[in-house]
Amino acid sequence: MKRSLTQNRRLYQLFGNLNIKKDMKDSLVSQFTNGRTSASSEMEVEECQKLINTLSAIERNQRISRPTVPTNKGVCPLARTDNEQRQQMRTQVIKLMRSIGVIEGKWNSSIHLKTIQTWIKKRMGGLDKNFNNLDIPELTKFITILQTINRRYKEQTEQQAKLN
Repeated sequence: MKRSLTQNRRLYQLFGNLNIKKDMKDSLVSQFTNGRTSASSEMEVEECQKLINTLSAIERNQRISRPTVPTNKGVCPLARTDNEQRQQMRTQVIKLMRSIGVIEGKWNSSIHLKTIQTWIKKRMGGLDKNFNNLDIPELTKFITILQTINRRYKEQTEQQAKLN
């Protein structure tokens, strides 16, 4: 069954809130439909809900991590600069890659950055861009990809543990 109108509204609200442009949207839809389609209108209810859940988690993490400052009208979120937000997202990429097992041991920038570069090129359609130069939408896309891989990795690990 195709996604619902409520899901459609929520999905496009998240795309807007996270500043996800058409090319990234198409890539995310393709990823969450296992390559079946890149058109969000063709997503099934379950596929759409998984994408909504993932994007909601990213949105929630961005809201939680925003510093606040007191004002005479209550507490106001303090806007982070793009560089601060990109740095936080790069840190999140590294943490996810550690949890998947791609990066292990003490940080070695020359070795680990090459590993990340290889993953970016492989997982993001041949994007040949330095990790430190990725913009926010590209980092968001890469984080979403890594979160999906991480979730599947954990599911497989749990299944193997049940079999043993």
